[in-house]
Amino acid sequence: MKIRLSVWLALAGLFASAPAGFGQAQSRLTNLSCRGFVGTGQQVLVAGFVLKGTGPHTLLIRGIGPGLTAFKVGSVIPDPILTLFDNAGHVIGQNDDWDGSAATQQTFNQVGAFPLALGSKDAVIVMSLQPGLYTAQMSPSPNSLATGTGLIEVYDVTASTTGQITAELINMSARVYVPTGQSATVGVSTAGVGMEQLLFRASGPELADFDVSPVSLSTPITLYDHLANPLATNSGWCNQSTDSPGQAAFDDLFNQVGAFAFQPGSGSSAISYTANTASPTSWTAIAVNAASSSGASGGVMILEIYKR
Repeated sequence: MKIRLSVWLALAGLFASAPAGFGQAQSRLTNLSCRGFVGTGQQVLVAGFVLKGTGPHTLLIRGIGPGLTAFKVGSVIPDPILTLFDNAGHVIGQNDDWDGSAATQQTFNQVGAFPLALGSKDAVIVMSLQPGLYTAQMSPSPNSLATGTGLIEVYDVTASTTGQITAELINMSARVYVPTGQSATVGVSTAGVGMEQLLFRASGPELADFDVSPVSLSTPITLYDHLANPLATNSGWCNQSTDSPGQAAFDDLFNQVGAFAFQPGSGSSAISYTANTASPTSWTAIAVNAASSSGASGGVMILEIYKR
């Protein structure tokens, strides 16, 4: 069954008023990303994200397929199309093949995004957005319909180019179809001064309540730093361990960030991590689809990053 956009927005989290301290050199998220298989129908790659604050920020949103070959990623989606929706589900932006302009390339440089080859079929949207919840959808272009691995990235251009910060990225929730035994990733980059409280989640069983099928039944997750060193791992979110505070503590964290609840004893996973943002750095969470719905060769999971 194809998941409805309204259902995805319901799963993607909530946003609230801006905290004190905007406009100062505070710790902040500068980039959010997700990578996984990009197909059609149930298997499109969808990333919901939240911009929280009091004023508009310019964001760079990219749907990368061919550009991943520079990093030796195989079986990439050769010609993606990127569509941006607002909280009401209206299309507010779309791109099929980036423009290759000097202005767009300068934006890449300003936020530290890797360059794209001129004439590539990667997709790019640069847009000023008011605080709110948005959804980026990556799918095969109608000109191709070929599937493969893709990457959605969201960069805060305003935060990287001006000292007047009136909003910030606080959440990404990515819905991705993952073949059994394979993985998907979410990533986050930070800047500023201080300690950042981050929550990473990988869920699958709970999606059945939203008429999503097939789903991932077990989604063990591992967190890595920018040098690919493993920092924490979790398999079964309410199994208390060194890397998991247990069900009650996680229930409190989920409530704090407005995340939907996990079922007790489900195969979903979560990691709470305190990140030192004294110098710009990044973290990546990789989740494996260890088991899918009965008879299915893969399943849908949701990967999430929350700034607490």
